[in-house]
Amino acid sequence: MFRRSTALSAGRYPIPNLDLNYAATGALSGIETFTRASSAWAFNQTGTLSQYAANTPRFDYDPATLASRGLLVEEQRTNLLLNSNTFSAWSNSGLSVTGSSGTAPSGSNDAWLLGAGVAEGRGALIVAIPADTTVYAYSIHLKAGSSAVTDIRLSFVGGSEYDARVTWATAGISVKKGTHAFSPSLQNIGGGWYRAVMGVANTSRTQVLPYIFPAGQGTSATGNVLAFGAQLEAGSFATSYIPTTSASATRAADTCSISLGAFGYDSAEGTLFAEFLRSAGTNSQQGRAASLSNGSNANLIEIYQAGAATPLGQIYSDGNVQAQFGAAGGAPDTVQRAAIAWAAGASAFCAGGTTVQADTSTVAPPVTSLRVGDRWDGARNLNGNIRRIAYYPRALETAILGRITS
Repeated sequence: MFRRSTALSAGRYPIPNLDLNYAATGALSGIETFTRASSAWAFNQTGTLSQYAANTPRFDYDPATLASRGLLVEEQRTNLLLNSNTFSAWSNSGLSVTGSSGTAPSGSNDAWLLGAGVAEGRGALIVAIPADTTVYAYSIHLKAGSSAVTDIRLSFVGGSEYDARVTWATAGISVKKGTHAFSPSLQNIGGGWYRAVMGVANTSRTQVLPYIFPAGQGTSATGNVLAFGAQLEAGSFATSYIPTTSASATRAADTCSISLGAFGYDSAEGTLFAEFLRSAGTNSQQGRAASLSNGSNANLIEIYQAGAATPLGQIYSDGNVQAQFGAAGGAPDTVQRAAIAWAAGASAFCAGGTTVQADTSTVAPPVTSLRVGDRWDGARNLNGNIRRIAYYPRALETAILGRITS
């Protein structure tokens, strides 16, 4: 498959016509068209949660380790929770609320000290929602205070309550009450701060209350915790923080595209490579890392990830499936590398340096553009980070496919 007399020796690699190493450069190359019709937030190179203006790409960093994660690409989301960082505007019971109580993930003195002066002291805010079965993700940034535990809750008016508990001694989170739509998570975001996330499916109720119990619920304990930036969004995983005041706020989707005329694209053969990192909780989504198309589903060459699988690859020409590839295993928040190669009558795919899969009946589709982090219509967003995209103007040999994806 794809044997050539010019095959490279071990340890050597061909030179791509297009090489966008976003994780290394932290910048666009200049040939991309990037849009996002709103401002957005992400962690910068100092680990600070920062705001980026509309149409400005976000090059994201791990806030705990400061490692570069690459270009952040997310779908549109709305924070339904008003006064996301004004906890004095919440309905509080047995709770003291003190603003400007410490350095928040934003780097400013806008953390809130929430103190439960009585057992089950709590804060909550009611949110109107459609009467359906939508899954809602509730998240809040927390830092340990004097409490041993802190509970967060989603309570549907006229329905059930669902709790998750943060245990500060172990920096862990677990389900405390109810059947959750996905496992709660606690992300270390540096400086002693964590982002707690839980998710629950509505049961046709029209109102929901996100709660915080600084010293836990169902205990006689009192105590406090630092809090910042709460969020309630429709979706089966949490996305980047969207601040709100007296109204809900929407972050538009990130889109990044490249015309094939901007680099040397060969319509007869080639290899597409993607290195990417999907956000935790996105297992149910079919996120595109790289997608070549002519602006329709009829002609496609794609690398994507669906479910808990390793990256997948597919080729469509004139609406007909030419090749579909996949492998077992994989997880979000793990760097993935995959490459798909094609030429007249043949194609191949490799992910993570595993066995190369091949197809012997491929017709190369006519394509005109490359989408980074979604597909031609803006759907199937990666909801994660693009670390590197490369295009080689030839179908690389199977041995090289294994080496570049290892």
